[in-house]
Amino acid sequence: MTSRVATSTLLQMQPFYLKYVCGFYDPNDPKRTFPEISIVPLIQFTMSMFTSIFFYRWLIRTLGNRTRPLLLAAVLMFGSCIPLFFLGNNPNYNWIVFVSAIFQGIA
Repeated sequence: MTSRVATSTLLQMQPFYLKYVCGFYDPNDPKRTFPEISIVPLIQFTMSMFTSIFFYRWLIRTLGNRTRPLLLAAVLMFGSCIPLFFLGNNPNYNWIVFVSAIFQGIA
C-alpha cells in the first residue's frame, strides 16, 4: 500500500517538477507540452508493471516475506529521488530524470 502511495504521489508531482525545476517549459508558448512531461510517468508506470508481473513473486520467494521487498522498494525509491534534489535547470543533466524514473518504477 505504501509503495502505491509513493508511486501515485510521484506520478502526480513529477510533471510539475519537470516543468518548473528542470525547465521543460516554454514561457513564450505556454500551451506547448514537452514530451518529457509524459514520457517520464510512462517509464515509471511501465517499469512498475514489468516489475510487478515478472519479479514480485521471485522477490517474495527470495527475500522470504512481503516486508523485505517493501523495505528494498523504499530504499530504491529514496535512492532514486536523491539525484532529483540536486537537479536544476541545467539541460546537460536532465537525462538523470529518465534514469531515476526507471528506478522509481522498479520500486
